[in-house]
Amino acid sequence: MDSWADLPMNIQAVLSAYNVYQTAVAKDEISTVEPSAKLPDAEVFVNGLNSGLIIILPERHDSADPDVKGGALAVAKKVLVIPKVKIAVEEPVLYNGTLLSNVGWSKDIMKKPQSTSLFDYSESAEGSISHQIYVRQVGGAMIGTSRYPAENMPRNPQRYNNPEINVIMAVSLILNTNAGDVSVYPVGPDHLLARYDLKTLAVHLKSAGWKKLTKT
Repeated sequence: MDSWADLPMNIQAVLSAYNVYQTAVAKDEISTVEPSAKLPDAEVFVNGLNSGLIIILPERHDSADPDVKGGALAVAKKVLVIPKVKIAVEEPVLYNGTLLSNVGWSKDIMKKPQSTSLFDYSESAEGSISHQIYVRQVGGAMIGTSRYPAENMPRNPQRYNNPEINVIMAVSLILNTNAGDVSVYPVGPDHLLARYDLKTLAVHLKSAGWKKLTKT
């Protein structure tokens, strides 16, 4: 397996939906003002020994743009039809008994009234792939899917200039992606960019023997 074209069709569908989301983010107000805010490409890694897959989806943690919201929802739907998919959770917190990514919320999500839905409480979170997955996966009680922390809990408050963050993420992704598994990781784009850390997630995964597939 060398490229995205070699992947199963359900994985290719996720990547196609992600490309639409990426394009929507590139046209939103934030990216228009600051081009460096555009999202990098998705990254796919394969374990050549056991065919485990790690799919990393850079995301906008929150957005009010309707095209970005629609794109995030479309990606989530494609992700959750992958049999036995595993969702890695960035900055994980335990919320109502399940892991939730504590990124992008306009208000303290732990103070949300039980009577209020997540997106009513924080509408801009609809632009996040990770939050769209959470609502559909956990709210729909999807049997056969799982979630795991991609970082330590509680999260390390020092996010920048801390090489440990990407190391911990890579280790968690590897340990939780066994033979035939598919891990999907919606994550902030900085973890894929050298401006955050020269040793990106890709560097660590490749150093551990995982092969990055080329985009086609």
